[in-house]
Amino acid sequence: MSFFFQKNIFIVACSVIALLLFIKGLPDASGNAGYKLTEKWVPQMKYPQNLQSKQFYQQLLTLYPAKATSNSPLLFVLGNETGTTEEKLISLYRIYGSPDEVIFMAAEHRSYGGTLAITYSHKYPETLNVALASSTRVKWPLLLNEYAAEFKTVQAPGFVQRLEQSMMHIATDRVAL
Repeated sequence: MSFFFQKNIFIVACSVIALLLFIKGLPDASGNAGYKLTEKWVPQMKYPQNLQSKQFYQQLLTLYPAKATSNSPLLFVLGNETGTTEEKLISLYRIYGSPDEVIFMAAEHRSYGGTLAITYSHKYPETLNVALASSTRVKWPLLLNEYAAEFKTVQAPGFVQRLEQSMMHIATDRVAL
């Protein structure tokens, strides 16, 4: 056989192996069944209520285990003000025991300003209790001092005192953490 013929057979064999690995998915470090990762960027409106607002693109990563089907359960993870990476999704998949049939999906999440209830409270003070309940009591004590200076002087004099009173009425055991 000639050198070029052997070279072509080698290239074809490598291509077939690469294609099979792509279709089946690479095995993870523990040797479990493989998975396939996909990445999509979904356009979102910065302000959904305003169709003329600027768009941004939200990253969506999906990990499909080898045995997953269209009827498989889905574990959806919304990012925590951070980017979504393949490494984080694979790590989560492994932490959960690398289940063969559960699809893991992670979406980047960022507030892009204005999603905290405190931002809108000066416009809608009557909804303060509901807004705080949906935002969880846990993060407000951490953010309160940062926001207090701006909102006391600029947008809502007396707001911080109302916020503190409202926070005390939210029962921690009723808040999903």
